[in-house]
Amino acid sequence: LRFPVKLLIFQAFAFPLLAALGCAALLDREQSNVSTRFRLAPGVALTLILCLIAGVAVGSLAPERQKPAAESLAAGLVTAILFIALLLGVTRNSLRQGADLALHQRHLAPNIPRRIAEEPAVDPFAKRTGKTVPTSRATLTARAVFQTLYAVSPTVSVSWESGRKGIGSNHNLPGRIPKTGGFFSLNPGAVSLLEDSMYAGPNGLHRGLLELLAISKVMTFTNDFAWADNPQPVSIVRIGAPPRFEDPDQTLAAMREPTYSPRNSVFLQETFRARVNATSAPDAKVSGLDFTPHRIAFETDSSVPALVAVSQTWYPCWRASIDGNEAELWPADHAFMALEVPPGPHHVEIVYEDSSFEIGRSISLATLLVSVFALFRARKRPGSLTPAT
Repeated sequence: LRFPVKLLIFQAFAFPLLAALGCAALLDREQSNVSTRFRLAPGVALTLILCLIAGVAVGSLAPERQKPAAESLAAGLVTAILFIALLLGVTRNSLRQGADLALHQRHLAPNIPRRIAEEPAVDPFAKRTGKTVPTSRATLTARAVFQTLYAVSPTVSVSWESGRKGIGSNHNLPGRIPKTGGFFSLNPGAVSLLEDSMYAGPNGLHRGLLELLAISKVMTFTNDFAWADNPQPVSIVRIGAPPRFEDPDQTLAAMREPTYSPRNSVFLQETFRARVNATSAPDAKVSGLDFTPHRIAFETDSSVPALVAVSQTWYPCWRASIDGNEAELWPADHAFMALEVPPGPHHVEIVYEDSSFEIGRSISLATLLVSVFALFRARKRPGSLTPAT
C-alpha cells in the first residue's frame, strides 16, 4: 500500500485474514462433503469479473501509465491462477510447507541503494549557515510537481531519486528546506487553495501569490530539475499596505485576479473593520526579523498606525505582543495573519502556545509515571505476576 490511508487500513488486514480462513476451510475436507472445486467456483467467477473490470480501467489510463498497470494486473492474475491450482491439487500439509515460501511477497518493501538514500537534495538556501530558518520559501512549477509525484518511473530507486532531486512530498525534510505543498494530510485547506491558485497565473505562476507565500526559489523542470530565483524581493513579514475588508469567498476570488499584489492591500474579514485604525503607511519599515517555527520576532517603525501582515498560517494558538503587551492577532489574506502596530519604533513577537498540547503531554507523562509505579508495586508482591495454571 503506497498510500495506507484510513479507508484502506481495515481492508489491508481484513481481506488477507478472510482469505486465509477461507483457504483453511477449503483444505479441511473432512468437515464437509461439498467438493473443493464447487466451493471455489464463486471465487473464480468473481476474480474473472474483477480482472475484466480492471482491464477496462487500464485501457482508460494515460498511455505512459498503461504498460506498468497492465504488467501489475497480469502478475496478480498469474499469482491467483497458481494459488487456485495449488488449492485444487495439493494437500493442506504440502501447501503449508511450500506455498508460503513460494508465493510470499518477499519484495513487498523493495530496498533503495544507500548511496541514493543518503545523497542530500540540492539546498537552494545552503549559503545560509547555522540553524537559522530561512525567511523565504521554495516551490515547484506544475511540471516539476508532476515529475516528482505522477511521472511513471521504471524502478523504486529512480522514483526515489526523482523525488529527492525535485524535493517532492516530504523529501525537503532531511535538508530542512522550507517549501510550499507540505504533507498532503497535514496541509491546511486554506493554504492549499492559495497554493493551487498560484499555478493559475500568467506563464504558469501567479507572481502576486508567489510574493504572498514568500517564495524566493522555484524548482523548474525541462530535461532535469533545476533551481531558479524569483527576481522580486519577498519576505514572510510585510508592513504598510492598507486594509481591505471582504468575506472569505470574495477574498479568495480577488487574490486569484492577475493584478493582485500583497503590496497593495491586506485582506481582513468585514467583522474586524471597527477594530482597525491603520490605513496606508508607505514609510513603515520592518527590520531584525527572527523567524523560527514557534516564534516570530521583529522591529517596526512607522509614522502612523500600520498593518503588519505575516505569511504564516493563522491558528488560534498564535499569541502576539507589542513591547511585551498583548496585542490582537487577526486572520488575514485568506490563510495567514496580521496585526496593527502603533506609530513609532516597537518590538513585536508572535509566539505559538498550544495549551491543549501541554495539557495532553502532562496527562501522558502522569499516566506513564502511574503505570511504572503500578508495575513496580505489582512486581514486589509475591506471585502477583505469576501466570495462572
